[in-house]
Amino acid sequence: MQLKGRASGTKVDLNGDRMSREALVQAAKLTNEPEAAVASILDHDYTLVPYGKSISAWVVDLDDGESALDFTSESFEYERHIGLLGRTDLVIQTTSDNRPFKFVTNVKFPDSLIECEAEERNFDSTESAQRFETALNIEAECKLRLKIDKAFVPLPDILIYVGVLYIHKVISKAFDNAAASHAENLKKELISLGTLTEPARNKIANFSNATVRAWAKFANSSDRPPQFRHRLESDPTIELVYKGTDFEWASLGFSEDSLSYVFEIAGILRDEADANFVQFIFNDKCQWQLNYATTKKGNIVASEADIKKRDDYFEKMQEIAKQHGRDVGTSISFRSPDSR
Repeated sequence: MQLKGRASGTKVDLNGDRMSREALVQAAKLTNEPEAAVASILDHDYTLVPYGKSISAWVVDLDDGESALDFTSESFEYERHIGLLGRTDLVIQTTSDNRPFKFVTNVKFPDSLIECEAEERNFDSTESAQRFETALNIEAECKLRLKIDKAFVPLPDILIYVGVLYIHKVISKAFDNAAASHAENLKKELISLGTLTEPARNKIANFSNATVRAWAKFANSSDRPPQFRHRLESDPTIELVYKGTDFEWASLGFSEDSLSYVFEIAGILRDEADANFVQFIFNDKCQWQLNYATTKKGNIVASEADIKKRDDYFEKMQEIAKQHGRDVGTSISFRSPDSR
């Protein structure tokens, strides 16, 4: 099913978001690139299973001098059960669009350091952001990349990129051209190893601990719990998500046993479902729980419960839209009173 809506604009919407016109133009350009698809994400929550794929987008100049980004997307509708991981509740959802997702294919991992990405709105000043970055550099060489979108309400989502060559550097204490030339093989070997080596595990665990501490100290407060997404460059790409503020608890997810489970599941999904991205969430039982996976054709693999959670949230957003005088069924990734 195709949906049309208004993704964002230069006016403040109900989430406190206000994009610059330049950002809208860039978003439209990214959406219209044919090689890969932009994921339709509900309410900026990257742990909800994607709702579909954005097909096209364009900037609209409004009568009052403001601008908005309108788009067309295709939602996931077709699904079938797949017998994987000894589970009967996993399904694969597809659309007629077989393009992979941009958030998987268009990522460049750093070679010799860890890179963090967050919205500029999460810090009240440049100095606060610099202090956050300095605190992380105590544990590992780090670069903070701020995304500027002219929004007001903090969005406590931190994406932490850990490249395979950086992991190799931690292990070998050296960065060499020979390793770089075999990066693709290293990504496959990382899964084959079944876990990270002890130096790499300790480095990432300590860095995760420091990130949670520094975020609590230097970032703006929010009514949402912060979520820390550790993205490992492997084949498939692995994303480990921790939501919360307990830094000691967060680092427990990087034990050998915890990561062995993650690598095993990721390897099975790659070999049996052609997965190129697998996301796990750290649950209250101190375990990594499979959330969803994407495939090279841009399909989704997830449990029936997680898909229902996404669909229920979509219905909730539609009710909010209706309350504010918006047509129901026209928008999926925003809540703007101006979209009708």
